[in-house]
Amino acid sequence: MSITIRQFEMAVRATIEKKLRRSLKVLGPTGIGKSEVVHQIAKSYGMGVIDIRLLLWSLTDLKGVPYPDDTHTYTKWLINDVLPRSDRDGDNGILLLEELDDAPKTVRAAAYQLTLDRKLGNYMLGDGWYIIATSNREQDGGAYTASLAPLNDRFEIHEVEPDFQTWRDYAIKVGFNPLIIAYLSANQTALYTFKPEETADVVFATPRSWAAVSDLLDSGLEGEVLRTKTVANVGLSEATGFFKYLKNTKLLPNIEAVLSGAYIGGNTDTPYHAPLDAYWLLIQNLVHAIGAEFRRDGDNWRLFADNSVNFICHINSFPLELKKSYVDQLCEIDVRMREYLFNSSRNKKLSELLQQLDYLKA
Repeated sequence: MSITIRQFEMAVRATIEKKLRRSLKVLGPTGIGKSEVVHQIAKSYGMGVIDIRLLLWSLTDLKGVPYPDDTHTYTKWLINDVLPRSDRDGDNGILLLEELDDAPKTVRAAAYQLTLDRKLGNYMLGDGWYIIATSNREQDGGAYTASLAPLNDRFEIHEVEPDFQTWRDYAIKVGFNPLIIAYLSANQTALYTFKPEETADVVFATPRSWAAVSDLLDSGLEGEVLRTKTVANVGLSEATGFFKYLKNTKLLPNIEAVLSGAYIGGNTDTPYHAPLDAYWLLIQNLVHAIGAEFRRDGDNWRLFADNSVNFICHINSFPLELKKSYVDQLCEIDVRMREYLFNSSRNKKLSELLQQLDYLKA
């Protein structure tokens, strides 16, 4: 049974919080965030991550170099310095074994000993370290070698698939460019377009490649250079759709004026009105700006939230479902944002909206 990245995150957190020793293995297509979520989890617990790309390693790289003992009767192993050490890496962390099933057979054998026995030659993994392995599946179109059932039995195995809601929540938290979030909110199937059984395209869209486009936008690139590099990251089809969508940026109101309360659309002689795509883009820009203010511990995120809700509530053509999406996305920024919106804000328009949407305040 396939699960989402969010459900996999919950499984990893349960392993760490309950101090379970069974190693985890996550299977899924390339670029959907298998490794990224492990790094996020470790960071949230103040742990480090030792990331080993097993496909690039030999047995000696992983297990170390044999050498004779003082009597020249027995063999010992000179431990490779990459494996976690408490004096250098701390007593707690995650050992991430990337591309396990694609590694050479001898390397996989050594890795399996490490995952089951938590030791390798003379090396012993500390009790506070957790092992997570990643791999693609046969249907994912990458290098693939089937692992044997007795070896799989050494792992708690999770199979993940791309999930838009999980990706959007993450993108909001870390501050992805709002243009990317807006486009994919309106075109959710564009998040992951690789279908190995249907296409031979070299370039395709994944959460990883959209993150790269977000970085391009944040870098200030424009014009033909931006278009060329976007095509090179997500493919021609999605890049074409994305740049058509970007035309809506010209239809947006002044975001700073909205957040400050200077632009109250419905109270003017010319209330703000735009196509639906522009409304999607508007709320992502607002979420992005409020999230940035929150993440830098600014003083104005409450004011910005109240003013932005007032603004969209004054737009008669603004769909109710999109208003709900806006409140949901604000809540995803942080639990403190949700607490403020539902329990502390004295914004009349927000209160009316929550009642209209029939939110449960518990």
